Amino acid sequence: SPMRFVHVHSQVFTLIEYVTEGVFGALTASVASTAAAAAMEVAKSSQSGQKLFYIVASGFDLVLPQAAYSENYFLFHAGNFQAHYRAFENDVGSEAQVSLKDVSMRCGRNMTMVSTPVNLSVKVQMKPPFAKGTEEELATRIEMSTSRIRILVARCHYSQIMRTLDYNISEQNNFLRGDRSLQPKRAAQTDDKARKGTVDGILKSMGHAGVENVDVIKRMYINFNIQELSVELCG
Repeated sequence: SPMRFVHVHSQVFTLIEYVTEGVFGALTASVASTAAAAAMEVAKSSQSGQKLFYIVASGFDLVLPQAAYSENYFLFHAGNFQAHYRAFENDVGSEAQVSLKDVSMRCGRNMTMVSTPVNLSVKVQMKPPFAKGTEEELATRIEMSTSRIRILVARCHYSQIMRTLDYNISEQNNFLRGDRSLQPKRAAQTDDKARKGTVDGILKSMGHAGVENVDVIKRMYINFNIQELSVELCG
């Protein structure tokens, strides 16, 4: 059936943490200290040592807002969406494959940004956060392939792209906590400094499994394979 997904970057990763640490931890009857440990326990419960998730949608809309509190957005529509996710035990990690067909794109002003629909495939290979190895060996690797694509970019689109990178993709506040839910980035950052050392500040540093969050910096390599790319700048 058709699906519509709104991508607020920090909220998506909060949801991933909730599912992997909270839900998976409960399924394994233990609180995992990391998402990787929880996924590994679930994988061990299967005979093949892996867990497979498969999603198919006849129509898929991805909405990328400029910010969690903004009405400006980019809309990606795919006529067909397929996703495979495989989680392996031990330090093997996980692998995701996504296939999108007949992808079109427009902005919130209903301006078309891709001249003709394109086909897109993405493959992601991830290692557990605390697996052993060098930074190079533990890096997340992404392979993206597209058919011919012609992008139409107006002046307003360029400004919106830059703001989306700053206020959505790079935003740390997940806008899920009460009076902070609609605060812009700079206001939230100022508020964070005032909350350090308070009970709310301590709770913010804890994950959904009841353990302290640990930030892990990882490398990410993205390879693009584009059959043909053209960009038309519109006034």
